[in-house]
Amino acid sequence: MDPLTHYLGGWLAGKRLHAAKPYWKLLVFSALLPDIDIFLIVFGWEYLGWHAIYTHTLAGIAGFALPLLLIFHFLYKVDMIKAIPFYLGGFLLHLFLDIFNWQYLIGYSQRFLWPLSAQTFNLFYAFGIPPYSSLGLSIYLSIFTMALITFLYFILKKDYPWALWNEEIAFLKRMIVRTKT
Repeated sequence: MDPLTHYLGGWLAGKRLHAAKPYWKLLVFSALLPDIDIFLIVFGWEYLGWHAIYTHTLAGIAGFALPLLLIFHFLYKVDMIKAIPFYLGGFLLHLFLDIFNWQYLIGYSQRFLWPLSAQTFNLFYAFGIPPYSSLGLSIYLSIFTMALITFLYFILKKDYPWALWNEEIAFLKRMIVRTKT
């Protein structure tokens, strides 16, 4: 799936749960976290050749947990035990949304249970939808369109999804101004 859908999924889940801001931020950040491997491109690695091999698995969930929870504990003073469901919720939401990923339309499968199992999963194959089919593309585009409409709806209501990060944005702006002077 795309970053907009992952972000909005985490943002809407936190909004629906009426999560306190630090936990809401953790949920949103964890909903984006499995795609952190995109930064492999910077090192010249072929992104789709490596994408999701480790980060979209049980090993990825476990590997990211302690570092991310510690970061949020020190930055936002979250209770690490109370933060676990928000972390898991965001990460699992990402994996769920990726079941409808465009890559599955071209035959890509996911090893969600690795390292416990090397079994791959592809929702489109499970329901008999062949790669490159218009039905699969329609499903993906429908989900993306719903995310886009949701995004626009909240903008029109002046409930901006990015406002969750206003303090961090203000901090970065201050840092940029300091470096220019």
